[in-house]
Amino acid sequence: MTDTRVHEPAAPRAGGRPQPAEDRSGADSLFRNAYFLMLSTGVSAVLGLGFWLVAARYYSEEAVGQGSAAIAAMRLLASITATTMIGAVVRFVPRAGRRTARLVWGVYGASSVVVALAAGVFLLTLERWGASYEPLGTPAAGALFVAACVAWALLTLQDGVLTGLRRAAWVPAGNAVFSVGKLVLLAVLASALPVLGIFVSWAVAIAFSTLPLGWLIFRRLIPRQAAADRDAEPPGLRSMGRFLAGDSLGALFSLAMINLLPVMVAVRFGAAENGYFYVAYTVGGTMEFLAINMASSLTAHASHDPRRLADGLRGALRRMTLLLVPAVLVLVVLAPWILTPFSPGYAEHGSTVLRLLALGALPRVVVELYIGVLRVQGRTGVLAVLQGAMCALVLGSATVLFTPAGIAGAGWAVLIGMTLMAAVSAPGLRAALRDTGGVPAGRPAPAPEYGTRWARLNATAGYGPGRPRPPAYDGEGAEKGGEDTVTLFIGHPGYEREALQADTLALIVRPHGPDAARAPADGSAADGPVAADGRAAGPGTDHAPEPDRQGGTVMRPPATPRERSAPEPVPEGTAAPATPDGTAAGRTAGPPAPRASQSSSPAGEPVTDLSALPPVPRGRRGPRAALPAVPLLAALALWGYAVRHTDVSRLDDFGLVTALHPAFWAGLAVLTAGFWHTVRDPRRPGGWAAAYVLGLLVMERATQALLYPTPLYAWAWKHDGVVDHLLTAGGLQTADQVGDMAVYDQWPGFFAAQAALVRLLGVESAAMYMAWWPLVSSLMLLLPLLLVYRTFTEDRRLIWTGVWLFCVANWVGQDYFSPQSVAFALHLGVLAVVLRRFGRSGGTRGRQGQAVWTVVLSVLVVAIVISHQLTPGMLVVSLLALCLVRRHRDRVPVVTTVVVFLAWCLTAALPFLSAALPDMIRSAGDLGGNVATGYGATPTGTGAVTTSWAARLLTATVLLLAVAGVWRQRVLRRRALPLLLLAAAPLPMLVASGYGSEMLFRVLLFMLPGVAFFAAAALVPRVRTPAAGDGPDGRAEGPARGRWRRGAGTGGPLLVLLAATLAFVPSYSGKDRISYFPPAEVALVQRLFDEAPGGSTVVAANRNYPLAYASYGSIGHYWFLEDDRRHVDEVVRDPAATLAADMAGVERPGRAYFLLTRGQFANSEMNGQLTEDQLNRIRDSVAGSPRFRLVAENDAGVVYELRHEDADEPAGEGEGPAGEGEGPAGGAER
Repeated sequence: MTDTRVHEPAAPRAGGRPQPAEDRSGADSLFRNAYFLMLSTGVSAVLGLGFWLVAARYYSEEAVGQGSAAIAAMRLLASITATTMIGAVVRFVPRAGRRTARLVWGVYGASSVVVALAAGVFLLTLERWGASYEPLGTPAAGALFVAACVAWALLTLQDGVLTGLRRAAWVPAGNAVFSVGKLVLLAVLASALPVLGIFVSWAVAIAFSTLPLGWLIFRRLIPRQAAADRDAEPPGLRSMGRFLAGDSLGALFSLAMINLLPVMVAVRFGAAENGYFYVAYTVGGTMEFLAINMASSLTAHASHDPRRLADGLRGALRRMTLLLVPAVLVLVVLAPWILTPFSPGYAEHGSTVLRLLALGALPRVVVELYIGVLRVQGRTGVLAVLQGAMCALVLGSATVLFTPAGIAGAGWAVLIGMTLMAAVSAPGLRAALRDTGGVPAGRPAPAPEYGTRWARLNATAGYGPGRPRPPAYDGEGAEKGGEDTVTLFIGHPGYEREALQADTLALIVRPHGPDAARAPADGSAADGPVAADGRAAGPGTDHAPEPDRQGGTVMRPPATPRERSAPEPVPEGTAAPATPDGTAAGRTAGPPAPRASQSSSPAGEPVTDLSALPPVPRGRRGPRAALPAVPLLAALALWGYAVRHTDVSRLDDFGLVTALHPAFWAGLAVLTAGFWHTVRDPRRPGGWAAAYVLGLLVMERATQALLYPTPLYAWAWKHDGVVDHLLTAGGLQTADQVGDMAVYDQWPGFFAAQAALVRLLGVESAAMYMAWWPLVSSLMLLLPLLLVYRTFTEDRRLIWTGVWLFCVANWVGQDYFSPQSVAFALHLGVLAVVLRRFGRSGGTRGRQGQAVWTVVLSVLVVAIVISHQLTPGMLVVSLLALCLVRRHRDRVPVVTTVVVFLAWCLTAALPFLSAALPDMIRSAGDLGGNVATGYGATPTGTGAVTTSWAARLLTATVLLLAVAGVWRQRVLRRRALPLLLLAAAPLPMLVASGYGSEMLFRVLLFMLPGVAFFAAAALVPRVRTPAAGDGPDGRAEGPARGRWRRGAGTGGPLLVLLAATLAFVPSYSGKDRISYFPPAEVALVQRLFDEAPGGSTVVAANRNYPLAYASYGSIGHYWFLEDDRRHVDEVVRDPAATLAADMAGVERPGRAYFLLTRGQFANSEMNGQLTEDQLNRIRDSVAGSPRFRLVAENDAGVVYELRHEDADEPAGEGEGPAGEGEGPAGGAER
């Protein structure tokens, strides 16, 4: 017979009934629930911050204080039941069966009564709680307060109900609707309710979530569960009461520990120390939410079927290890740098606390998961004792350790307390992992009833008939044959869109025997429904019966609307996939086993038992499994050594390239080689490839942040000036107030968010953290990029090689502190949502949830439209390109984007567009001009020319690889056609506009995700998709024959990757001589703006210096190299006189300043404008003129002031207006 090989021990599911219908995703529901709960926490935190920022803008400080007090009181009163009952909800809702609705209504009713009574008592004693609660004293406000308390408790319990129903995907959606609703109401009610508007908006918005989700719960989700588990025995009131008593007490202990620790620090230490601790506690405390959410999901998952507790616990431990260990390592290693943006004091005093809290999160995982186990087991007495001991141990240890360790004593208390509690919890956790569902150790589990056998598999399985035929089948109909029919379901029947979810494979074994007449009248057999001809068709499936196959295996391939690529090659020594004829691919199966008889196997046990098969390892085990870490750690060590020994004080025309220590290049080569060796081995877990990509991003994007003491790029400094202006001006302004810079107030999304972040972090300006923005923005691209790629393939080699090429080919430099960096990430996010959830990609379940995804899509589109001018246009052409493919033809994304874009352009952005429209019309259709301007000024000097050609060759290489990938991987031409169209969609924008000489670079940026994917396809072996890769004859289509096919596994791809990776460095940082401004230059310019009064003008050669737009609302700028060429020639011929004439029009009390810095020298010389000698002559001429006074001078530059002449002296004819040099189109963000 053919053998069956599994990658994990398969646990048979006893009984003849099919898998429960509601179990759609197996163990994955555990992790999906946990991830959705984590997402909900993040959504609530981000939008909650926005709520209070908007409240501070539209309401008085007194109203904000009263509103926040009312909301705090409401949440406290609601937590009386919300916090103490949610554990019981998560525990019992999955097991309530037909009484689920009654249970939920009972919890809601009890909670409402208790909370309403508590709120009433609070209102009756309102005068004792202070003046902040006076607005609640009116009858209407009091009634609203009681209703809000009840509604908030229901909202919290509703999240628990959704978690218990294993539909946590609705939790972040509901919280997002609530958060957006309260934001809208907050602005709408600002004038109508200037005092109570904050509380009313919060209270009313609760209904936006509770009402629709309540309808969904009671009309859709609960009936489905009740129907699926109608035979389940609901829990009794006594058991629920016992559980609630212990769990509620434990929840109170946990809340006390979390909330009292910062209070103890505030009481014991001063305000400064409290601030250091609270920031570290907030950052480090995020780790505990991961563990808490995972434990809640485990409770819901295992409560539905306690037999899954061990598997779920094992998976939760594995996932939490993968999530937490890297995060903890980052916090421990980078603690000072993480806290430095707040101020150097936070880094000095809070780093130890942050490290200790991060380390304490690791044992906290063990404790929280054991708490989840105790909830599943109903041992709430132990749970209460455990949480009470944890609370006492942590708070008691903190009290003792405060004296010797200061605020770090709190961190030590958490680490020590959690470690001890983890040690106490570990034996119980180990016992849960060993639990066999009540079967004594050493005794085999009883054989399941003859019929359906469910097993979690991680590979395809071949089955040969070897089970003896029961006597019931030896009578009538015995002559029909002794073979069995094996049906392989991929995913759960009826939900075929979950195809190739490897942990939901099911083998359904049915003997051919009794006639259809023997089947029950309802059409079901012992193992599920049967087909019309009497043969089993599988549980819940509507597939037509297939012809009998003598002695073979019947495989029912699911019809999935979204094809995925085939699994990676099976390692040597594992079973090859079974083929429809019952043989294993790549080898010949033995002849069918003879018909087994009763006498041949008296015990009646199957010959091949899935649960008894030895597991086949997923990959390498033992020390060899850690081999990928060796080149990764070696590369990072070389990089760290290079960073410490690189001197950037004297950069030449090659920028950072020649300044880097040779160890950097060695580290980059080792990293690339290690990545390629790891990613091409299918036995390596995908986490190693992700680790290498993260290492690449660190080496690429963090090197400059560590080497340079000040942020790079004049444009980044400009955006910092815009953020500073929003902070000081307090809001948006018109062109009459700030001139051409008003364009930033017409697309304020990015800058408003950064202003809010600066206030939140308490830093002086965005310059405190914008040096790290390239790394942050690059990390933001990873998730949407992976989602896009995984839409078309599951081949890890192709996915991660594409991500690697994307990173090394993204040299354009739009990852700096700019709206484009965020808008591009949002653009990829929209494409990921559209590709996976719209059109025919989402299937039936996608259609049912399309309303939620439309809301998500709308939020992303709005964020793009209000933040950037160009990205919405790129998004529209991309979505139109997707409509060319039938399976992605959906009007909703396109219409949503166009409507939002036009609405913004015709309202907020109309002033800018009106002024820029003539230039836009002139550039439209001028392809040659738009492309030519993309090359910018002609670079001069060996270094500038070399780095420019390195960038061009890198881009050309990736484009040629993409063409080769399209030609080589024929299957991708069909199945990844949408991505191919997305790669080509930005090209028409070259005809539309020059976008200030940058359209060519922006087009390359938006093409890069698709180009990198197909470029990777040229480097990896052939790619197959399960349904798409089969030709008409049933054989998989391979790549074109020839050298490409044979060379895919050689060193050629590695050399290509290595060349591209090394070429990235000169392409990306070859112009750092222009981009870097040393501290002396920053200090010089800062002194100028500190001295300059309002109404002054700063004249400079160009805008390439830091703080160029500081105080742009009151200080003008003029860059003479951007003026007419004839005027530039006049400046060169007679610098002092010409510049004095240009500056003479400044009226008092304003002053006119001439600024010349090292950055201006580098920009002018490397871009072929004025040479160093010409700029030196200009500086010497100004220095020798009696009309100028020296203000400041250092090694980085010089500042002169134009002396004021008598009032009756005529001004020079060469006077130029302040702020000249940037037209309407030039004011746009680049």
